[in-house]
Amino acid sequence: KTKNGVNKEHYKLLRQKIEGSYNERGKLKVGLNFSPSQTPFEIIPSIEIVDEKNAGDIQTVKVVKVAVYLTITEAENQTLFNQFKTTVIVTDKDLDKAIAKAILQIKTSDSKFRSFFTKAETNILAYYENNCAKIIKSANTYIERKEFNKAYGLLKYIPENISCFADAERLITKIYTDNKDDNCKKMLEQARNQKAYKDYPSTLYSLVF
Repeated sequence: KTKNGVNKEHYKLLRQKIEGSYNERGKLKVGLNFSPSQTPFEIIPSIEIVDEKNAGDIQTVKVVKVAVYLTITEAENQTLFNQFKTTVIVTDKDLDKAIAKAILQIKTSDSKFRSFFTKAETNILAYYENNCAKIIKSANTYIERKEFNKAYGLLKYIPENISCFADAERLITKIYTDNKDDNCKKMLEQARNQKAYKDYPSTLYSLVF
C-alpha cells in the first residue's frame, strides 16, 4: 500500500472512471492518456487522505475526506497544461472501501471537471502553435542526422488545425522516403558483401526481405 492507505487498485479505479468519462463526451483534438508511451501528454493522478475520523456510538464507522488531484503535462519536459482538484467526504467501516467509494462519487459530469479537459486542450493547441517553428526546425535537424524516430516523435502528434501541420506531414513523408532509401542502401551493401564471400543464399535473402 502507498501512503495513508491509498493503493494501486484505487489508482486503477480512478483511471477507469476518468478515461471512460472524457472518452464518452467526445474525442479531443489532442491525445490524452495516463501512459506517456502512447501520447506525449500525460494525466498524472494523485489521491490523498485529507482527514480521517471515527464516528458512531454503537457501530464505529470512518468518516474520510479524500482529495483527488489531476495534472496534465507534456511528459518529456513536464510543461504544465492544467490542474484539477476535488474533495469527497464518505463514510465506511473500512478505509480501503471508503477511498474506493470516494473515487466512484467523483462527479465527472460537473462543469468544473469538464472544463479541466477542454482548457488543457486549448493550452496544448496554443503550445503547438507557439512552438511550430521550433518543432519543425528540430525535426529537420534530426532528419539530417538520420535520427528518423526522434524526428517522427516530434511531428506525429501535431494537430490538424495547427498552422505547421502541412509542413509536419511533408516532413513525415520525407522521413518515410529517406528511411526507406537508407534501409535499401544498407541492404544492397549487405548483399554485396555477402556476394563477395560467395554467400548466395544470404545474398538472395537480403534482397528479397
